[in-house]
Amino acid sequence: MLGVGFVSLVAATLVGVQAGQALGESIVDDSLVSLRGAGNLDVAAQLRHYQRIAGQLAGTEDAAATIQDFAAGVAELESTPATEVRADRDLLVEAYQERFLAPLQQIDADTAMSDILATDPAAIVLQARYSLPEGSGSDPISVTDAGDGSAWSAVHAEVHPAYRDTVRQADLLDVYLVDAASERIVYSAAKGPDLGTSLAVGPFSGSVVARAADAALSADGGVVVDMSFYDAVPGVAVAAAAAPVRDGDRLVGVVVVTYDGSVYGDRLVSLAASAAGADPSDASGDLYLVGADGRLRSEPRSLRADRSAFLDAAAAAGTITAADRTEIEATGTAALTQPAADGTVNAAFDGETGVVTSTSMTGAGSLDAVAAVPVDGVTWYVVAEVDAEAARSTIASFRQILLVGAAVFVVALAFTAVTWATRFMAPVRMIAGWLGRSVRAGAGVGDPGPVTIPDSSPVELHRLAGSLRAMGDSLRRQERDLRDARAERLAVLQRMLPPAAAQRIARGDVDSLDEVPSATVAVVVVLGLGGAVGREGGVDRRLFDELHAELDGIAAVHGLDRIKVVGDSYFAVCGHDRPYIDHAPRALAFAEQVADRVRGLAATAGVPLDTAIGISTGTVTVGLSGGSAVVYDVWGPAVTTAHTLARSAPSGQIVVTDVTRGRLPDEIGLVAWHRAGEEPGDERLWRVAEPAEQAGTEAGR
Repeated sequence: MLGVGFVSLVAATLVGVQAGQALGESIVDDSLVSLRGAGNLDVAAQLRHYQRIAGQLAGTEDAAATIQDFAAGVAELESTPATEVRADRDLLVEAYQERFLAPLQQIDADTAMSDILATDPAAIVLQARYSLPEGSGSDPISVTDAGDGSAWSAVHAEVHPAYRDTVRQADLLDVYLVDAASERIVYSAAKGPDLGTSLAVGPFSGSVVARAADAALSADGGVVVDMSFYDAVPGVAVAAAAAPVRDGDRLVGVVVVTYDGSVYGDRLVSLAASAAGADPSDASGDLYLVGADGRLRSEPRSLRADRSAFLDAAAAAGTITAADRTEIEATGTAALTQPAADGTVNAAFDGETGVVTSTSMTGAGSLDAVAAVPVDGVTWYVVAEVDAEAARSTIASFRQILLVGAAVFVVALAFTAVTWATRFMAPVRMIAGWLGRSVRAGAGVGDPGPVTIPDSSPVELHRLAGSLRAMGDSLRRQERDLRDARAERLAVLQRMLPPAAAQRIARGDVDSLDEVPSATVAVVVVLGLGGAVGREGGVDRRLFDELHAELDGIAAVHGLDRIKVVGDSYFAVCGHDRPYIDHAPRALAFAEQVADRVRGLAATAGVPLDTAIGISTGTVTVGLSGGSAVVYDVWGPAVTTAHTLARSAPSGQIVVTDVTRGRLPDEIGLVAWHRAGEEPGDERLWRVAEPAEQAGTEAGR
């Protein structure tokens, strides 16, 4: 046995060293490729996220009309008196000197005021009124109406809150509306020095915003473009996405969204730090982006860990010049300035898919895995990199551990474990194998079958095998029952409540309330329904079910959710959980279709039914209430007002508040209305005109 032990030790050592070396190298390669793949998917998903935001903004029903209205407002401002334009220009020069010119000159000494200040009168007037709000601490994006009475301000006051919310919620730098005919920025949420300027000529032609707009003008959907520095946002690597806005087949303009390109560096650095595991201070592994020009699009983790040491090493290695370093230190970012190592760039351009040996940006040996980001519009490469020396030291340590472990294991096996382990561990291995099959069966991989062990095994192991089998069967039954119960509970909730409320209850969230600043509530009172129920013979239950099903179907078509039914009153709301900008027109379209459908059902059933409908727009509170008997409801003045209007409206009429009227298209015919027996008061109410009245309204206009 001693001879067997020594022979086994030699054999195990030789085989283990070779296998350990190959395994260590394979682990490093696999981890690099895996990290590269995760970074690639993350960057692609982020690019498509911003692409979708631009597409959603461009796809709203009133986007084309909004661009046209803003363009008309800009054209009106072109006739502003020259004296006022000169005064506004002087104010802008003073403000922009500190806000934009000084930071830009720290980066580029050749920058002048003419490189950021517009010459167009309308642009100067707009920027003076909105970029310099009253109060030195005011943020231009917070200003809804400059109060100048212009047509541009009227449109801005209506649509700016929605765009401002998009900028803040999506963490964007800006949202732009560009008129296709003039290639002019007719709207900017942030109100920088590019507001009102042309993207074809002038200081911002050729910028990242101009490139995004040009790409979208010739595209069918959303596009993304490479990031670059932008004078309107000094010192920031700005990235952009855009989408065309069409009115039928006619191209009206473009929606452009811009955001801070450092988001990619933040996400990739976080991924690299997670891959480092228990030692987050270990910066030997990097994950970063490289552009088509061979320069960085995101900073690696090693640069962020010690910026000064990284730049010193890069300068010593010759990967950056003195001018590059000055620009990196001035802007605070190496993106768009720091060149990647030649070997890394060549591997990216050559389409290498495996791990290549290269040199890092600091001159050290490295192992790199490179892949192109699979999104049209940008040529970016994700690089996963690890210091070669650190990787080799890990493999060497692993080899040493393997040698010691192999020696101990072989000696122990030769002298003590062979016979004992074979006899004693056989039934244990059988039980362990059955447990593995049982776990897989729980994931849907078939029944593991019976657990059997040799008859000569101890009685305790036989009892253990039987207990494990019974336990496994019980656990699988309980898991199936629990899964079925959850699915049934969610299905019941989805039949009883709006989808958002059902999902919230399924997650266990029954306490939170959401305040929605602007939504439209429609209350339908089915007139005659109470009398039909009380008369001799009553109304067939199927008419109630069909009536509610029809109203629910119409609500779903127009984007409304039924909140509750109280007697003959049907409550519905639009814009409370989905950001419809056009929630008021949707509610009116719902009301008109409901009125026609109820009259149709009444005629078919031979029951005298009609509707009276009230519509109100305003702030609502949405949530779940009721303690153990959970109820999904909407509260607020808008709900109360809509119900009151429905109760007081004449038969067959739709009455809306003045706030709702302000959100409806001009072509909808409305006439002033007040409750019976009341003189018109401070509250202005409107009634949807009859066809003859609408013709008169059109003639009046």
